[in-house]
Amino acid sequence: MKKESLLQFIFFSCIVLFSLYMSISLRTLYSQLLEKHDMYLKYSNEEKMIKQSIAFLLQDNKQFEKIYSILNKSSLIEYTTNKNQIPLAWISKIIKDCSFLACDVIQNSDGKKIKVRLEGLYSDCVYFLKRCEENRCPYFIVSGELKSKKNCTVLQVYLKERRGEAVHG
Repeated sequence: MKKESLLQFIFFSCIVLFSLYMSISLRTLYSQLLEKHDMYLKYSNEEKMIKQSIAFLLQDNKQFEKIYSILNKSSLIEYTTNKNQIPLAWISKIIKDCSFLACDVIQNSDGKKIKVRLEGLYSDCVYFLKRCEENRCPYFIVSGELKSKKNCTVLQVYLKERRGEAVHG
C-alpha cells in the first residue's frame, strides 16, 4: 500500500511539475510573441512615417527644384505669382552667394511675411542672417532658429516687411 501511494505521489508530482513547466514555457512564449508583435508594430509605424517623410520630401524637392531652376535662370522675381508680393530678387542674391544644400522660401499671400528654411554650412547661415539685418533688406527678422544637424546647419527664419519704403538691392 505504501508503494502504491508513493507511486501515486510521484506520478501526481510529475504531472504537477510538468504542468508547471508547461505553464512557464507558455508564458515565456507568450511574452516573446508579445515582444515580437510590439517590435512589428513599431517597425510598421516607422515604415509608415518613413513613407510619409519620403512623400513630403519628394513634394518639397519639387518645390526646391522650382526655386533652384529659377535661381539659375534669373531671380526669384518670377517665382512670386501674386501681384501684391514684393519681388524676392534680394533673397536670391544672398542665396547665390552661399552654397546651401536646401532652400525653402515661402511668402504669404499679401507679401508681408516670409518663412525661409536653409540647410548648409554654419558660416553661410550666419552670412544670410547678417545680410538680412542690413538696412537695404526689405524685410527684418521677426524670429528664427539655428539648429545643428549631423552634416549641416539648419536655419529657419521668419521675416516681416519693413514699414515704409523698402529698398530692393
